[in-house]
Amino acid sequence: MACRAALRSLSSFRPPRTFSSFDVRAMSTGTFRALIVEKADKKAPAVATVKDFPRSALPIYEADGDDAVTVSVTHSSLNYKDGLVITGKPGVVKDLVIVPGIDFAGTVLESKNPKFKPGDQVVHTGWGVGERRWGGMSTLASSRGKWLPPLPH
Repeated sequence: MACRAALRSLSSFRPPRTFSSFDVRAMSTGTFRALIVEKADKKAPAVATVKDFPRSALPIYEADGDDAVTVSVTHSSLNYKDGLVITGKPGVVKDLVIVPGIDFAGTVLESKNPKFKPGDQVVHTGWGVGERRWGGMSTLASSRGKWLPPLPH
């Protein structure tokens, strides 16, 4: 039952219209949309909903420092681990609030890493995204540049 509700929430997820691959919503209104899974406490059931957030809510992890890259997400897959997170199964996620999505692809919006500039296409898999860090089921994501290979052409 919870899985069906989560999938209905996910089906309403729509990336914003883009111009030149940039996240127009984030640039013009300062918001982004994400599928977020929340638990009131460790014993409470997980609740998955699609919400709009101010851009300032995007976690930029302190450890990323001069390697932080913000990406306008265009693609993310739904896989087994994401299904476990969305349905609240124990063992995958330790936080009470997380954006699932263990992978994503998109366009760099901002980068402190000299390897990337706005407009570069990148892909991200692994490194705890969607498990320990907010994942790719969002219109914006933050990552370390060293974890982002360029998207193959």
